[in-house]
Order: sequence, then structure tokens, then C-alpha cells
Amino acid sequence: MTKEGKGATIMIIGSVILIFVHGMAHNSFLNAWWLAAALVIILGIGFSVGSGSYVANLFQKLFLKKQLGTAYAVIFWIQNIGLWIIPLLLGIILNSNKS
Repeated sequence: MTKEGKGATIMIIGSVILIFVHGMAHNSFLNAWWLAAALVIILGIGFSVGSGSYVANLFQKLFLKKQLGTAYAVIFWIQNIGLWIIPLLLGIILNSNKS
């Protein structure tokens, strides 16, 4: 039995995990620190499963072999810009609400 061809299923599983975690984090009755820590760990697992499968499977189907390295570089460059800008914007918004 081969394990190939399960990329779409793994992406769906990762997406369902992300939807579940975000739905649970939205509930106001969940205010224990250990539950928040568990949700963050599950969020990391869901994101790893989802993004790992789409990057590995989808990129190889979308791009030529000689463009694959550049495609990986561009997607992670965009991701890192988001990881830099979003916390910066959140800090600006939170600081503007203090006054």
C-alpha cells in the first residue's frame, strides 16, 4: 500500500484543525491558560500539516523543476513579511487605543 496521492486529504485535515482551533479560541468561556497553550500547540500542528502538504505537493505540480527553488523562496518571503507586518500593525492599533 502506497502513501502517495494523499496531499488533498492532508490539506483538508489541516484546514479542519485550523477551523476547530480558531472556533475554540473565539469562545469566551475558555479562559484557562493551559487550554490556551493546548490550542496553540494544536494550531501549530494544524498549520504544519496543512502548509507542509500544500508546499510539498502543490508547488511541484504548479512550477517547473527549474523554477521550484524560486517559488519556495517567494512564498516564504511573503509569509515572513506577513509575520513581520501583522504584529507591528497590532502593536500600533493597541497603542492607539490606550490614549
